Amino acid sequence: MSKTSDGYRTKLPVRALRVYGARTDDLWGIDMAGFDVNQVKGNDRYIAGGAVLIFIVSFFPWYSVSYSGSGLFNGFPGGSVSAWNSFGWNKTAILLVLIAGGVVIARLAGALDNVQLPAGVNLITLAISGLASLILLLRLVTAFKGAGGFHARPSFGWYLAIVLSFAMTFFAFLNFKASGEDLPSKPSTSPPGAP
Repeated sequence: MSKTSDGYRTKLPVRALRVYGARTDDLWGIDMAGFDVNQVKGNDRYIAGGAVLIFIVSFFPWYSVSYSGSGLFNGFPGGSVSAWNSFGWNKTAILLVLIAGGVVIARLAGALDNVQLPAGVNLITLAISGLASLILLLRLVTAFKGAGGFHARPSFGWYLAIVLSFAMTFFAFLNFKASGEDLPSKPSTSPPGAP
């Protein structure tokens, strides 16, 4: 911790950011004094909080597996697995949700102020969270089939993640509408001599 005129400020040690010729004070990392968690209000709080909750829910049971049949697996008691032990699309959706939450926090921290983006930040958040919701829902519809006596069905973690992701998408939509951002438009392709 280094002391400034306004008190103490927090520094995160990020040694990977060392640059030849950097001042000694800058070598300890990123100054987090400019970001206050209390800045996260309204819809942003629900989007960022939803991302954190979905990350926590990803460790809950997402699949329940049971076996009904005879043979080698007779007496198999069944079990459940989390999203991290499932196939890749669930992990992709969780990562997209975390990115959407990170975009909101980065916007509030001012990290995206000088960044040229192809669309508005709120539209990007809406698109990312909407894509994550769509992936979770489509995977739910297409994922569960029984084979050889094994039956896999969704568990409460998956249902909870779908509800949370759609809530995030809803609040991202409200942010987009309130921001007044426009959809990106296609550049005009009029001939060079046209008025």
